[in-house]
Amino acid sequence: MAVVDGILAFLAGAVFGGLFAALKYFLLWRPFGRGKKLRSTSAVMGRYGIGHGINIAALVTVFLFRNVLPFPFEYALIGTALALVLFGKFYPVTRYLPELKTESKPEQNPEQGSEEV
Repeated sequence: MAVVDGILAFLAGAVFGGLFAALKYFLLWRPFGRGKKLRSTSAVMGRYGIGHGINIAALVTVFLFRNVLPFPFEYALIGTALALVLFGKFYPVTRYLPELKTESKPEQNPEQGSEEV
């Protein structure tokens, strides 16, 4: 029974972590998929910071409900963390970074190229 409890705890944690990861995606990154432009690098870094806060909140929630869960919370914690990480890997935010780089770099005139004196 211990193995089955561990598997169920892992799966429940993965579902819970997936829900938090989807919430994070819809709150932080979904507006940029609809055409909203990134204004600066600090805006991206701020969103990463908020995203890490959401991840920590998910893990702390599992920890705080450890006495209520009917299975070992350690496995649920691992499943939650794995789901948060995998969701972040399968949805790369870097697709928005190239447009940020092109907007922040001033274009150089080819006629004013670097001349050696």
